Amino acid sequence: MSQTISFPNYTPPARFDDLPWTDVRIEESDTSAFPSDTTTWTQIDSQALSPLDTDPASPILRDITTSLASDTPDLWYRLIWVDAALTTSAPTVPIQNGTTTPYASVEELFRVLKVRDPSAEQIDAAQGDLETATLEIDTEIDLSEGVQLNAKQLRLVKGVCIDRAADLWRHRESAPGILGIVDEGSPAPPGRYSWARYAARLSNIKDQWAVA
Repeated sequence: MSQTISFPNYTPPARFDDLPWTDVRIEESDTSAFPSDTTTWTQIDSQALSPLDTDPASPILRDITTSLASDTPDLWYRLIWVDAALTTSAPTVPIQNGTTTPYASVEELFRVLKVRDPSAEQIDAAQGDLETATLEIDTEIDLSEGVQLNAKQLRLVKGVCIDRAADLWRHRESAPGILGIVDEGSPAPPGRYSWARYAARLSNIKDQWAVA
């Protein structure tokens, strides 16, 4: 038997050679995703991308669904992008079935954080920050059953997700300032990391409001 699994809000890597990605491969593993070099992956599906990116340097957001996943809980999955010459991208950060799919990727978060060669532990921590930010966003906007975000709204929540996850990362990872000098990378007073400023950015797409 098989089950259906979706991968919403995935953006392929940008390319600057005018060649678009044409397909996406979906791979599955029954073992831990880290470290990836010791994990055995099996391709379970390959899908053509439509439409193709007209500007590969600015790829569009993709929602991928497969009905060929194994009928087993808690397996790991990753995507690999493929072009017409069968050149492939690096795989996406693996996610486990049953966990929340973040609105942004670890690669996008590390680009903002300027982390160029993350360790497996840092990748795992960043994934956790993105999942936390996504849960906070979903709780804040409180969509009614069946309500879906449109493309512009998804861009907004993606930006909020990256910014919030980056704040969570810096708050945990950075060292305190010295002699009272506040460094941009150092933990600031709690107000800076409060949820209020993110809630304000999301207010226009909040679906349900509590009655006082």
